Amino acid sequence: MSRSGGFTLIELLVAVALLAIVIGLAVPSFIGIINGNRLASGVNEMVAAVQTARMEAVRQNRRVAVCRSADNATCSAGAQWQSWITIIDSSGNGAFGAGDTVLRVSNAEAPVQVTVGNTISANNNSIVFRPDGLAYDANNALLVGAVTVCIPTDKPAMNRRILNVAAGSRVSTSQANGAGACP
Repeated sequence: MSRSGGFTLIELLVAVALLAIVIGLAVPSFIGIINGNRLASGVNEMVAAVQTARMEAVRQNRRVAVCRSADNATCSAGAQWQSWITIIDSSGNGAFGAGDTVLRVSNAEAPVQVTVGNTISANNNSIVFRPDGLAYDANNALLVGAVTVCIPTDKPAMNRRILNVAAGSRVSTSQANGAGACP
């Protein structure tokens, strides 16, 4: 009598149980990787917007701003920057509104949160580059400010990425542990 090939029910149950254990161990680390990639994407989008603004300010010999936008066409007030634009002051009035040229529209997908520090908030809620390629604050001094990209989770532990603008145009990023909270 020949025996037919295949799996027994017990062998199948053991294989499914082992697969469930492996998946149970792997999923939490995947969540940390996915959230880390979301943070990196958000801060990289902000860096690209700031660098574009700086480059275009020099190239076009005009003021160019990165600012929060509610309508993707004009700058607007607000602490949370879920959407921001890079805009040229085409009219030369310093208002960054209707009639000005939008170069880039960016946004942060939930659960990513983007907030700006006090220096940028006090600077009409924007980072403005002049034709010399430097950003200045409301007091006409070189801008020193920060933008925080955050996910309210403890996976990864370093749940904040901070974009620092120093000496008016030098841009750097760093990581911070927000203990699972966002500012």
